[in-house]
Amino acid sequence: MAKNSRFWVMLLACGPGLAWPAVLAAQPAAWKFAVFGDCITYADPGVNTNIVRELAAAVANERVAFLVLAGDFSFWGDAAGLQAWTNAASPLCEAGIPVFPVVGNHDLADMSAYTNIVAANVPTNGPPGEERTTYALTYSNALLLMINNFAPSNLYRLNQTWVDQVLATNAQPHVFVIGHVPAFKVYHNDCLGTYVTNRDVFWNSLSNAHCQLYLSGHDHF
Repeated sequence: MAKNSRFWVMLLACGPGLAWPAVLAAQPAAWKFAVFGDCITYADPGVNTNIVRELAAAVANERVAFLVLAGDFSFWGDAAGLQAWTNAASPLCEAGIPVFPVVGNHDLADMSAYTNIVAANVPTNGPPGEERTTYALTYSNALLLMINNFAPSNLYRLNQTWVDQVLATNAQPHVFVIGHVPAFKVYHNDCLGTYVTNRDVFWNSLSNAHCQLYLSGHDHF
């Protein structure tokens, strides 16, 4: 890994078994998706292209259903960095594996480039003002909520009304929620804990919906 770069990766599997409610009549075949993020490095173009290329190839070899990129495509957040990330991740495109992005703090530098380059094909079912940055995705037996933690009206928070509405109509046994910042302080001070009351309402809503995983990036360690 190049000096001053930050990286993490996770592979998640969803398969048959007990669910909420207790047992489903017909379970789909097991499937999996990958999650990684924080692809930044301080050298131009702001992306650790060598590691992105290696991870993209490894993810493609795993034959995942899709990749979730949990924010911070590049350090500078500009079109050149986003395009460099896309070029390095070409093994995913070649394998027909879609990428579903989450907005990171470094991505805020050019949101027009972000929506046009990496979020052009995501669902547009998010709340007003957060289209293509907050959205819901249903795949097989899972619901995934991609959360924008940096919307001007919800900085270090999220649109709880929208989250509640989506969770209230969910019929899938697996629920995954992905945002860029952690729900609780680990390393960075800026997290959902900046607004404790809002964070606790959000956390309880996930628990009530039987969501067992909130995935995030941001903390580099």
